[in-house]
Amino acid sequence: MGSEMCIRDRFNSGMANVASLSDEARARVEQWGPAVQTMAISVGQSTGDLEAGLYQVVSAFGATDDSLDILQINAVAAAAGLATTSEAIGLTSAVTRAYGDTSATAVQQVADLAQQAVSMGQTTFPELAASIGTVAPLASSLGVDMESLFAAMATGAGVTGSTSQVATQLRGVLQSLMAPTDAMAGLIGDLGYESGQAMVEGMGLQGAIGAIVGAAESSGTPLQSYIGSIEGQTLALALAGPQAETFAGNLTAMGDAAGASQEAFVAQTEGVNATGFAMEQAAVQVQVWGEQLGNALMP
Repeated sequence: MGSEMCIRDRFNSGMANVASLSDEARARVEQWGPAVQTMAISVGQSTGDLEAGLYQVVSAFGATDDSLDILQINAVAAAAGLATTSEAIGLTSAVTRAYGDTSATAVQQVADLAQQAVSMGQTTFPELAASIGTVAPLASSLGVDMESLFAAMATGAGVTGSTSQVATQLRGVLQSLMAPTDAMAGLIGDLGYESGQAMVEGMGLQGAIGAIVGAAESSGTPLQSYIGSIEGQTLALALAGPQAETFAGNLTAMGDAAGASQEAFVAQTEGVNATGFAMEQAAVQVQVWGEQLGNALMP
Protein backbone atom coordinates (compact mmCIF):
# COMPACT_ATOMS: atom_id res chain seq x y z
CA MET A 1 0.00 0.00 0.00
CA GLY A 2 2.85 2.36 0.78
CA SER A 3 4.32 2.13 -2.71
CA GLU A 4 0.94 2.83 -4.32
CA MET A 5 0.51 5.91 -2.14
CA CYS A 6 4.01 7.10 -3.04
CA ILE A 7 3.30 6.69 -6.78
CA ARG A 8 -0.02 8.47 -6.31
CA ASP A 9 1.63 11.32 -4.46
CA ARG A 10 4.23 11.82 -7.21
CA PHE A 11 1.54 11.98 -9.87
CA ASN A 12 -0.71 14.32 -7.89
CA SER A 13 2.27 16.50 -7.03
CA GLY A 14 3.09 16.83 -10.73
CA MET A 15 -0.48 17.77 -11.61
CA ALA A 16 -0.53 20.25 -8.71
CA ASN A 17 2.52 21.93 -10.28
CA VAL A 18 0.55 22.29 -13.51
CA ALA A 19 -2.47 23.67 -11.62
CA SER A 20 -0.27 26.28 -9.94
CA LEU A 21 0.46 27.99 -13.24
CA SER A 22 -2.88 29.76 -13.66
CA ASP A 23 -6.54 29.83 -12.70
CA GLU A 24 -7.36 28.35 -16.11
CA ALA A 25 -4.99 25.43 -15.51
CA ARG A 26 -6.42 24.88 -12.03
CA ALA A 27 -9.92 24.63 -13.50
CA ARG A 28 -8.85 22.00 -16.03
CA VAL A 29 -6.40 19.87 -14.06
CA GLU A 30 -8.92 17.27 -12.84
CA GLN A 31 -9.92 16.60 -16.45
CA TRP A 32 -6.30 16.59 -17.60
CA GLY A 33 -5.06 14.03 -15.06
CA PRO A 34 -6.79 10.92 -16.48
CA ALA A 35 -6.09 12.13 -20.02
CA VAL A 36 -2.37 12.36 -19.27
CA GLN A 37 -2.38 8.81 -17.90
CA THR A 38 -4.17 7.46 -20.99
CA MET A 39 -1.81 9.35 -23.27
CA ALA A 40 1.24 8.05 -21.42
CA ILE A 41 0.17 4.47 -22.12
CA SER A 42 -0.55 5.19 -25.80
CA VAL A 43 2.91 6.68 -26.45
CA GLY A 44 4.83 4.41 -24.06
CA GLN A 45 6.23 7.25 -21.95
CA SER A 46 6.01 7.72 -18.20
CA THR A 47 3.32 9.89 -16.70
CA GLY A 48 6.11 11.92 -15.10
CA ASP A 49 7.50 12.75 -18.54
CA LEU A 50 4.08 13.83 -19.79
CA GLU A 51 3.33 15.81 -16.62
CA ALA A 52 6.56 17.72 -17.16
CA GLY A 53 5.52 18.18 -20.77
CA LEU A 54 2.08 19.48 -19.80
CA TYR A 55 3.71 21.93 -17.41
CA GLN A 56 5.80 23.24 -20.32
CA VAL A 57 2.80 23.36 -22.64
CA VAL A 58 0.83 25.49 -20.21
CA SER A 59 3.89 27.66 -19.47
CA ALA A 60 4.55 28.26 -23.16
CA PHE A 61 1.06 28.37 -24.65
CA GLY A 62 -1.30 28.92 -21.73
CA ALA A 63 -4.12 26.64 -20.57
CA THR A 64 -6.41 26.29 -23.58
CA ASP A 65 -8.67 23.80 -25.32
CA ASP A 66 -5.61 22.88 -27.41
CA SER A 67 -3.38 22.01 -24.45
CA LEU A 68 -3.88 18.24 -24.53
CA ASP A 69 -3.68 18.16 -28.33
CA ILE A 70 -0.39 20.06 -28.20
CA LEU A 71 0.92 17.68 -25.55
CA GLN A 72 -0.09 14.68 -27.69
CA ILE A 73 1.64 16.11 -30.76
CA ASN A 74 4.85 16.65 -28.84
CA ALA A 75 4.71 13.28 -27.08
CA VAL A 76 4.42 11.54 -30.44
CA ALA A 77 7.19 13.71 -31.89
CA ALA A 78 9.41 12.90 -28.91
CA ALA A 79 8.87 9.16 -29.25
CA ALA A 80 9.49 9.40 -33.00
CA GLY A 81 12.59 11.57 -32.61
CA LEU A 82 14.14 9.76 -29.64
CA ALA A 83 13.74 12.82 -27.43
CA THR A 84 11.92 13.73 -24.26
CA THR A 85 8.52 15.36 -24.45
CA SER A 86 10.06 18.46 -22.84
CA GLU A 87 12.68 18.67 -25.60
CA ALA A 88 10.00 18.39 -28.27
CA ILE A 89 7.97 21.14 -26.64
CA GLY A 90 11.05 23.32 -26.39
CA LEU A 91 11.49 22.99 -30.14
CA THR A 92 7.87 23.47 -31.22
CA SER A 93 7.21 26.31 -28.79
CA ALA A 94 10.35 28.21 -29.85
CA VAL A 95 9.38 28.12 -33.51
CA THR A 96 5.62 28.63 -33.20
CA ARG A 97 5.98 31.55 -30.81
CA ALA A 98 8.61 33.12 -33.07
CA TYR A 99 6.23 32.86 -36.03
CA GLY A 100 3.22 34.08 -34.07
CA ASP A 101 0.96 31.03 -34.36
CA THR A 102 0.76 28.72 -31.37
CA SER A 103 -2.28 26.70 -32.44
CA ALA A 104 -2.20 22.90 -32.38
CA THR A 105 -2.11 22.99 -36.20
CA ALA A 106 1.04 25.13 -36.16
CA VAL A 107 2.65 22.91 -33.51
CA GLN A 108 1.96 19.86 -35.69
CA GLN A 109 3.52 21.58 -38.70
CA VAL A 110 6.70 22.35 -36.77
CA ALA A 111 6.88 18.79 -35.40
CA ASP A 112 6.60 17.43 -38.94
CA LEU A 113 9.21 19.84 -40.34
CA ALA A 114 11.60 18.97 -37.53
CA GLN A 115 11.15 15.26 -38.14
CA GLN A 116 11.78 15.81 -41.85
CA ALA A 117 14.96 17.71 -41.01
CA VAL A 118 16.12 14.83 -38.81
CA SER A 119 15.41 12.39 -41.63
CA MET A 120 17.35 14.41 -44.21
CA GLY A 121 20.19 15.99 -42.23
CA GLN A 122 22.89 14.94 -39.83
CA THR A 123 21.01 16.20 -36.81
CA THR A 124 18.71 14.99 -34.05
CA PHE A 125 15.53 16.19 -32.42
CA PRO A 126 17.33 17.15 -29.18
CA GLU A 127 20.01 19.05 -31.14
CA LEU A 128 17.38 20.99 -33.07
CA ALA A 129 15.51 21.68 -29.85
CA ALA A 130 18.64 23.13 -28.26
CA SER A 131 19.55 25.44 -31.15
CA ILE A 132 16.55 26.43 -33.27
CA GLY A 133 15.42 29.12 -30.84
CA THR A 134 18.53 31.19 -31.52
CA VAL A 135 17.60 31.72 -35.15
CA ALA A 136 13.80 31.30 -35.44
CA PRO A 137 12.84 34.84 -34.28
CA LEU A 138 15.21 36.45 -36.79
CA ALA A 139 14.00 34.15 -39.56
CA SER A 140 10.41 35.07 -38.82
CA SER A 141 11.18 38.80 -38.76
CA LEU A 142 12.75 38.57 -42.21
CA GLY A 143 9.87 36.61 -43.71
CA VAL A 144 11.78 33.34 -44.03
CA ASP A 145 9.16 30.60 -44.14
CA MET A 146 9.49 27.66 -41.78
CA GLU A 147 10.17 25.25 -44.64
CA SER A 148 13.25 27.24 -45.66
CA LEU A 149 14.40 27.53 -42.05
CA PHE A 150 14.36 23.77 -41.50
CA ALA A 151 15.72 23.02 -44.98
CA ALA A 152 18.73 25.25 -44.32
CA MET A 153 19.32 23.61 -40.94
CA ALA A 154 19.06 20.13 -42.42
CA THR A 155 21.39 20.97 -45.31
CA GLY A 156 24.10 22.56 -43.20
CA ALA A 157 24.10 20.13 -40.27
CA GLY A 158 27.09 17.82 -40.51
CA VAL A 159 28.43 19.75 -43.53
CA THR A 160 29.31 23.23 -42.29
CA GLY A 161 29.25 22.28 -38.61
CA SER A 162 27.11 20.92 -35.81
CA THR A 163 23.44 21.80 -35.54
CA SER A 164 24.16 24.62 -33.09
CA GLN A 165 26.93 25.95 -35.35
CA VAL A 166 24.60 25.93 -38.35
CA ALA A 167 22.05 27.92 -36.35
CA THR A 168 24.77 30.49 -35.62
CA GLN A 169 25.82 30.52 -39.27
CA LEU A 170 22.26 31.02 -40.50
CA ARG A 171 21.78 33.77 -37.98
CA GLY A 172 24.85 35.48 -39.44
CA VAL A 173 23.34 35.36 -42.94
CA LEU A 174 20.03 36.74 -41.73
CA GLN A 175 21.64 39.50 -39.71
CA SER A 176 23.44 40.70 -42.84
CA LEU A 177 20.04 41.15 -44.49
CA MET A 178 18.41 42.80 -41.49
CA ALA A 179 21.26 45.25 -40.86
CA PRO A 180 22.97 45.42 -44.29
CA THR A 181 26.44 46.74 -45.00
CA ASP A 182 26.80 49.43 -47.66
CA ALA A 183 27.58 46.76 -50.24
CA MET A 184 24.59 44.66 -49.22
CA ALA A 185 22.29 47.68 -49.20
CA GLY A 186 23.49 48.52 -52.70
CA LEU A 187 22.82 44.97 -53.90
CA ILE A 188 19.35 44.96 -52.37
CA GLY A 189 18.57 48.22 -54.16
CA ASP A 190 20.04 47.03 -57.47
CA LEU A 191 17.78 43.99 -57.31
CA GLY A 192 14.77 46.26 -56.91
CA TYR A 193 14.02 45.73 -53.25
CA GLU A 194 13.67 48.26 -50.44
CA SER A 195 14.99 46.02 -47.67
CA GLY A 196 16.51 42.67 -46.88
CA GLN A 197 13.10 41.47 -45.74
CA ALA A 198 11.55 42.43 -49.06
CA MET A 199 14.38 40.64 -50.86
CA VAL A 200 13.82 37.43 -48.89
CA GLU A 201 10.08 37.60 -49.36
CA GLY A 202 10.52 38.20 -53.08
CA MET A 203 13.30 35.72 -53.85
CA GLY A 204 13.00 33.21 -51.04
CA LEU A 205 15.89 32.38 -48.74
CA GLN A 206 17.65 30.19 -51.28
CA GLY A 207 17.29 32.79 -54.02
CA ALA A 208 18.54 35.58 -51.76
CA ILE A 209 21.62 33.63 -50.67
CA GLY A 210 22.35 32.69 -54.28
CA ALA A 211 22.07 36.32 -55.36
CA ILE A 212 24.45 37.50 -52.63
CA VAL A 213 27.13 34.91 -53.33
CA GLY A 214 26.69 35.40 -57.08
CA ALA A 215 27.12 39.17 -56.77
CA ALA A 216 30.32 38.74 -54.78
CA GLU A 217 31.78 36.30 -57.29
CA SER A 218 30.81 38.25 -60.40
CA SER A 219 32.13 41.56 -59.07
CA GLY A 220 35.24 40.14 -57.46
CA THR A 221 34.12 41.66 -54.17
CA PRO A 222 34.92 39.72 -50.98
CA LEU A 223 31.81 38.03 -49.62
CA GLN A 224 32.65 39.70 -46.30
CA SER A 225 31.54 42.99 -47.84
CA TYR A 226 28.02 41.59 -47.96
CA ILE A 227 28.01 39.18 -45.00
CA GLY A 228 30.18 40.41 -42.15
CA SER A 229 29.99 37.21 -40.11
CA ILE A 230 32.56 34.56 -41.05
CA GLU A 231 30.07 31.96 -39.81
CA GLY A 232 27.43 33.37 -42.14
CA GLN A 233 29.85 33.34 -45.05
CA THR A 234 30.60 29.66 -44.43
CA LEU A 235 26.97 28.62 -44.68
CA ALA A 236 26.17 30.95 -47.59
CA LEU A 237 29.03 29.57 -49.68
CA ALA A 238 27.86 26.03 -49.02
CA LEU A 239 24.15 26.65 -49.71
CA ALA A 240 24.87 28.59 -52.91
CA GLY A 241 27.68 26.27 -54.03
CA PRO A 242 28.27 22.55 -53.46
CA GLN A 243 25.14 22.13 -51.34
CA ALA A 244 22.80 24.13 -53.61
CA GLU A 245 21.18 21.08 -55.16
CA THR A 246 20.77 19.39 -51.79
CA PHE A 247 19.29 22.58 -50.35
CA ALA A 248 16.76 22.75 -53.19
CA GLY A 249 15.83 19.10 -52.71
CA ASN A 250 15.45 19.51 -48.97
CA LEU A 251 13.27 22.57 -49.50
CA THR A 252 11.00 20.59 -51.82
CA ALA A 253 10.82 17.76 -49.30
CA MET A 254 9.80 20.20 -46.56
CA GLY A 255 6.72 21.00 -48.63
CA ASP A 256 5.72 17.35 -48.27
CA ALA A 257 6.52 17.05 -44.55
CA ALA A 258 2.91 16.76 -43.36
CA GLY A 259 2.52 13.51 -41.44
CA ALA A 260 6.27 12.93 -41.06
CA SER A 261 6.09 12.85 -37.26
CA GLN A 262 3.32 10.25 -37.17
CA GLU A 263 5.06 8.12 -39.80
CA ALA A 264 8.27 8.15 -37.77
CA PHE A 265 6.31 7.25 -34.63
CA VAL A 266 4.81 4.23 -36.39
CA ALA A 267 8.26 3.19 -37.60
CA GLN A 268 9.61 3.43 -34.03
CA THR A 269 6.74 1.51 -32.42
CA GLU A 270 5.78 -1.14 -34.95
CA GLY A 271 7.67 -3.67 -37.03
CA VAL A 272 10.97 -4.77 -35.51
CA ASN A 273 10.36 -2.79 -32.32
CA ALA A 274 6.73 -3.80 -31.81
CA THR A 275 7.56 -6.10 -28.89
CA GLY A 276 9.84 -3.56 -27.23
CA PHE A 277 7.21 -0.82 -27.51
CA ALA A 278 4.51 -3.13 -26.14
CA MET A 279 6.73 -3.77 -23.12
CA GLU A 280 7.18 -0.03 -22.62
CA GLN A 281 3.42 0.44 -22.77
CA ALA A 282 2.90 -2.39 -20.27
CA ALA A 283 5.36 -0.78 -17.85
CA VAL A 284 3.51 2.53 -18.09
CA GLN A 285 0.20 0.72 -17.61
CA VAL A 286 1.50 -0.71 -14.34
CA GLN A 287 2.59 2.76 -13.28
CA VAL A 288 -0.87 4.17 -14.07
CA TRP A 289 -2.57 1.36 -12.13
CA GLY A 290 -0.41 2.24 -9.14
CA GLU A 291 -1.40 5.90 -9.40
CA GLN A 292 -5.08 5.06 -9.73
CA LEU A 293 -4.97 2.54 -6.87
CA GLY A 294 -3.25 5.08 -4.67
CA ASN A 295 -6.02 7.59 -5.37
CA ALA A 296 -8.68 4.95 -4.66
CA LEU A 297 -7.07 4.17 -1.29
CA MET A 298 -6.66 7.80 -0.35
CA PRO A 299 -8.62 8.70 2.81
